[in-house]
Amino acid sequence: MKKIRRGLHVESQFHGVTVGAIATTIGLVCIDSPTLPEDASTWHHNLVRMEQGPLLFVINTDHKEERVLGNRWIDAPAVAHNATRQLIINGQGGPKHAENASATRLKQPSGVSAARGIMPELTFDTEIKMYCGESKIRLIHRPGSAPGAIWVWIPEDKVIFVGDSLFTDTHPILAGAQLDDWIESLLILGQPDFRSHTIVPGRSKPTNQASIEFCKNYLRYLRRRLVAWIDQGRQPSEASELAPALLKRFPVAPGKREQIENQLRSGLPHVFETLRH
Repeated sequence: MKKIRRGLHVESQFHGVTVGAIATTIGLVCIDSPTLPEDASTWHHNLVRMEQGPLLFVINTDHKEERVLGNRWIDAPAVAHNATRQLIINGQGGPKHAENASATRLKQPSGVSAARGIMPELTFDTEIKMYCGESKIRLIHRPGSAPGAIWVWIPEDKVIFVGDSLFTDTHPILAGAQLDDWIESLLILGQPDFRSHTIVPGRSKPTNQASIEFCKNYLRYLRRRLVAWIDQGRQPSEASELAPALLKRFPVAPGKREQIENQLRSGLPHVFETLRH
C-alpha cells in the first residue's frame, strides 16, 4: 500500500484493479474493492492496521465486476452512480459473476465481520459532495469508459481517482464504452483544475496529466478507424477485425496478447454500434 498524500493510500498490486483509501477524521472511505477474497483479506488487514476508525463507505467508480464484486468483503455501504446500480441489477456487473462463482472462491476472508451485498446503497445522478469530518470528497459523473463511470476528487489534496477513464500500462476495456463521452472526459481531466494533481487510474499506478495525451490519441485513432468503416458500409460484426491494429499501437506482454485480443474483439462491435447512432 502506497501513501500518496497525508491520509490518502493506494494499492495497485491486486489482481485486475487499483483500490484506494481516504483516512478522514471520522473513519475510512474506500475507492473500489479488491476482486479476489485473498486480496480483500489483505486489503482489510491493511486498513485495520491504519487505525483510522470504522469503514464509512466504499465508492465504486463503475459497474465492472472486478471492482464491485469485492464490495461483499468491505463492511460498509457502497456508493455509485445510478447507471452503475442499474447495470448491476441488469446482470452486467457483479451479480452475474457472483452467481456463477464457486463457494470456495467467495469464502469470506478472515477479519471481515459481515459480508455485505455488492449492490450500491447510495446512488446519485450528476455530482455529490461527501463531508467526512474535515475531508470533502466530490463524486462526479464522467461517462465514457462506462455509462456510470465516476471520478472521486479530493480537491484540497490535489488527488483524483478516475477509474477506467485513464489507462497507462493496461489496455482499455471497450465493452460498454462510448468514445465521444470518453474523449470529452479526458479533455476535462486535462484542464487547469487538475494540474499538479496526482491522478489514480483504475488499474495502474498513480500518474499525472502527462498520461492523458496518449489515451486521447489512442481513442481518437480508434474512432477514426471505426467511422471510416461505417462510411464504407461495413457491419458491427466486422469491427473485431480491428483488434490486431490496436495491439500494434498499444503493445502488451506476449503472455497476455490472446486475452487482450479476445477482450478487444468482444468490445469493438459495441463501440462500432454506438458510433452509428
